[in-house]
Amino acid sequence: MSTPNADNPRAGDIVVYKPTAPAERYVLSVFRHASQLVFRTHDEAMRDATAFATKDHVDAWYTEDGQMYQRMAMHRLQRHRMPAAD
Repeated sequence: MSTPNADNPRAGDIVVYKPTAPAERYVLSVFRHASQLVFRTHDEAMRDATAFATKDHVDAWYTEDGQMYQRMAMHRLQRHRMPAAD
């Protein structure tokens, strides 16, 4: 897997990928965990991935090879450091 950075999924993000099996299907999983759901179409998989990402405040991604990822939805909460009190 790629090293996590701004252009790759982080722990908890939702990932959709298309296995190399001959059947036309798409798999949804939480990044670095086992496959969880299987869909027949890309649209169905991305619809549910986006819904899960929205609910869990994480990002949704798509990959075909597990090396290069395309972010499909951004819902991760941004945590900002508070400035130190004077």
